[in-house]
Amino acid sequence: MNKKELVLNFLKKHNLKIFVVFTIIILFESTIIFSIHFKQFEFILKSIFFNRYNEFQWVFFTSIVAIISIAVSIKNQNASIRANIVSKERSRWLTENKKQLAIFLGEIETVRFNSNGALSIKRNPTNHKDIEHKQALYDNKIESFYDSFEKIRSAKRFISLDLSSNNENDIFIKLMDEVYINIEAYRKGNYYLESISGKFSREEVIESEHSINLDRSLDDLVNYAKTYYKEVWETIKSGN
Repeated sequence: MNKKELVLNFLKKHNLKIFVVFTIIILFESTIIFSIHFKQFEFILKSIFFNRYNEFQWVFFTSIVAIISIAVSIKNQNASIRANIVSKERSRWLTENKKQLAIFLGEIETVRFNSNGALSIKRNPTNHKDIEHKQALYDNKIESFYDSFEKIRSAKRFISLDLSSNNENDIFIKLMDEVYINIEAYRKGNYYLESISGKFSREEVIESEHSINLDRSLDDLVNYAKTYYKEVWETIKSGN
C-alpha cells in the first residue's frame, strides 16, 4: 500500500476527529481575531464620541445628525422630482389617449353618415335623374366611408399599442374591437339593404340589427371609457 492510500485510509477512519479538531482551531482563531478587532473598534468609537477628558462630543454628534438630515432631504427631493416627472408623463399620456378615442368615436359618425348616404342614393333613384351624377355621388360616399374607416383603424391601433396588458386595459381593447367589428358589419348590412327594391327610409337602418349592435357596442365602450379615464386621473392626482 503506497503513502497516498495510507493517508486516504487514515482520513476515512479518523475524519470525524479531524473535523472536530479543525473546527475547534477555527473557532479559537475567530474568537481571538474578533476580540482584537472589537477592542480596536471600541477604541475608535470612544475616540470619535469622547474627548481626552472622557466628555461626550456633542458637536460631532450634531454634525452626523445634520449630514443624515441633508441626505434624507436630498433623497426626498429627488423622489419628489421623479414623482412630478411621472405625473406629467401620465397626464400627457391620458390627454393623447383621450384624443385618439375622440377621433375613433368621431369618425364612426362620419362612417355612418357616408354609408347611409350611399344607401340613400342607391334606393332613391328619383332624387338623382342624372345616372352618371348619381354614380359619382355614390362613389364619393363610399370613398369617404373608407377614408374614415382607415382613421378609425389607426386610432384603434394607437390606443391598443399605448395600453399595457392588464385586466382593465384588456377590457378597454376588447370593447374597441367589438365596435370595430360592428362597423364592418354596419357597412355589410347597409350594402345588403342597397340591393332591396323600394324607397329607402331612415327607420329601415335605425331598426336594423347591424345598427342596433353598433349602438350597443358604442354605449359599452363610452361608459367604460368614462370610468376608466376617471380612475386614471384620480391616480395621477394622488401621485401614485
